[in-house]
Amino acid sequence: MTKLKLYDTVVLLETVGTFRKGTKGAVVEIYTEPYPACDIEVVLDNGQTVGLVEAVQPSQFICLQDLLQEDVIHTILQEILAQWDRLPLKKRVYELA
Repeated sequence: MTKLKLYDTVVLLETVGTFRKGTKGAVVEIYTEPYPACDIEVVLDNGQTVGLVEAVQPSQFICLQDLLQEDVIHTILQEILAQWDRLPLKKRVYELA
């Protein structure tokens, strides 16, 4: 994992408060006491702020820069494939050519 910096773009790995897993935001504060955590400003794709998630622990998000690491990509692909197999067949058929 890379060292987290202010304004890094992160993605929630689980639902935190009212924000769902997969929500994107920017780190606006980093804490080390009483435990490692950060505040994340949640933004839309157009840059509009929609809220603030406070005291988010490192296990609850991933920095987008870390997604470029091969082992992280492999883990994400495994999770996608596991969920894919649980979808009803009619939802898995997207185009047959």
